[in-house]
Amino acid sequence: MKNVKRFLLCGVSLLLLGISPRGDTASEADTCCYANPGYSGTCAVTPGEGESCASILAYLNNPTGHGKTYCGGTKVRGGWKQVACEEETPSQIIARGSPVLAEPGRDARR
Repeated sequence: MKNVKRFLLCGVSLLLLGISPRGDTASEADTCCYANPGYSGTCAVTPGEGESCASILAYLNNPTGHGKTYCGGTKVRGGWKQVACEEETPSQIIARGSPVLAEPGRDARR
């Protein structure tokens, strides 16, 4: 009976989050995006075979999860939410630490 309650609670939670209990398989979703206050920017993940957006989210929120390299191999666990994937703005790219080739208005050859 305990397992039935747990299963129903998980299903209801997923529905409230807008995630299908069966999960979005790689063929149904090309990219899954996640956000966390402890992570700079949005994390975009392309699910592999047998993975879903829901299973990746569960991994990111599992305090003992290790061994996968989602989100640049971040060690941030817990507090992740699935978000809409959007293109990054230049300021988001700079904020996450991508190298800047030249400052605006400066010649890159200097």
